[in-house]
Amino acid sequence: MQEEIRNVQVFLHEDVADCIVWSGDASGEYTARSGYGWLRERACAAMGGPLQRSWAWIWKLHAPFKVCFLIWLLARNALPTNALRFHRNMAPSPVCGRCHLYPERPIHCMRDCVHAQRVWTSLGLSVPATPGCSSRVDLEFERIVPEGPSRANHRPVREVAWTPPGENEVAVNCDGSKGEAQHNSGYGGCLRDNHGTWLGGFMGFGHDASVLAMELLAVFKGLQLAWDGGFRRVVCFTDSLLAVSLILRPPSEFHENAAIIRAIGDLLNRSWEVHLQHTLREGNFCADFLAKAGARQQSEYLPVMTLLLDPPSFETVTLLLALARKLDHMVDIHLRC
Repeated sequence: MQEEIRNVQVFLHEDVADCIVWSGDASGEYTARSGYGWLRERACAAMGGPLQRSWAWIWKLHAPFKVCFLIWLLARNALPTNALRFHRNMAPSPVCGRCHLYPERPIHCMRDCVHAQRVWTSLGLSVPATPGCSSRVDLEFERIVPEGPSRANHRPVREVAWTPPGENEVAVNCDGSKGEAQHNSGYGGCLRDNHGTWLGGFMGFGHDASVLAMELLAVFKGLQLAWDGGFRRVVCFTDSLLAVSLILRPPSEFHENAAIIRAIGDLLNRSWEVHLQHTLREGNFCADFLAKAGARQQSEYLPVMTLLLDPPSFETVTLLLALARKLDHMVDIHLRC
């Protein structure tokens, strides 16, 4: 118990009072959707199984709402067929009211019934009838409706590299990471000038904190390191678009990470020039490497940040040079753990 208490990540701010927060959504705002997802996660965890299959793609189909609703009922095995109504003592018989041959279950209603077969045949579709198999609980829905609308990916391939700051500016790249182990998370980052020269770095262990908390903590530590280093023109990069949004538009004090967001705001309000920008993960490899290294650190005491006055390894030096020269992210560099 004492070890668990020591490992709790606590970040306090004088303007954020103790309160009950909503952790069911990364934005910190409670919605019916986030509440439903929170209940589903705990229900599945209590039953020891994975989350149920998501049918969100159904509502994105270009079809009338009544058709989407029918498909959703079929997917959830909730269509009020005679078999279901008979099971609930709402019908005198489970037999299909059209063919009077088999129990009217969803798969029979939509595929196996001779009347349903005529509809599919008139549409030019061939669906094999398998009488007697409609007692299966799983609907085999894919045999009638595909998994979801296929979308061909025609996006052009982009070469992504580290973005150097302007003249007399310093780039602070930050990142958070969740390790392979359940209770391993970390953060890290590095400072470089417009030539890609290493000015400093940091990494830390965050125990079982969320990825968003690590992303925000990395931004805070990176800006703090830049301020302490005497740099007054800074461009801060993070690959978390949500972190950027929360910092630029601070949420209420009921947000799970309100304290650290307020602390970042205090840093930004100091007398210096700071630009917070979102970058793609491929252009944030060095910070990602340090964050993963931080997640692999273990300590029986409270998490302590490690300052890196020099690049931590030869691989990182090679990566710095590659990114500074605007090479794309497919460079042949193997980072050893």
